[in-house]
Amino acid sequence: MREGKYPLIFIIEDNPLFLTMIEEHLSLNNLNNFKSFQTGDECIDQLHLHPDIVIMDYELGDTDGIQLLNTIKNRIDNIYVIMLTTSEDIGIALKALQGGAYDYVHKDELSFKLLKYIIAKIIADNKSGIFNASNIEMTGFKRLLRI
Repeated sequence: MREGKYPLIFIIEDNPLFLTMIEEHLSLNNLNNFKSFQTGDECIDQLHLHPDIVIMDYELGDTDGIQLLNTIKNRIDNIYVIMLTTSEDIGIALKALQGGAYDYVHKDELSFKLLKYIIAKIIADNKSGIFNASNIEMTGFKRLLRI
């Protein structure tokens, strides 16, 4: 995580309305250091910027969410990936978490509050030096599933 600065957050979301809503909620919480992409390929092209956090939709038109998660994790080992989806398939959540996602958020009326909580926890834990993305404690959805 960038010392003394807010984290660089990448957002990958192919729904323009939901993307705008995520951007607005991040901005309202003074998290203005973000870059937005509507495709996985756009994001992959910018990974050289070494984002700290990636918020990504599972159901992207150009790529499978798990495949993109694997690509991101293979290129940047110390990164927090938060998976978003409208799917209620618990299997997707398990695949994402087992594949290295930090957390999993179902898109609904609580999505933005949950994203705020997850990002605040990442920042707080990194400021205190408790852990990094490769040595994490159970959070959010993981706690519910006891993974």
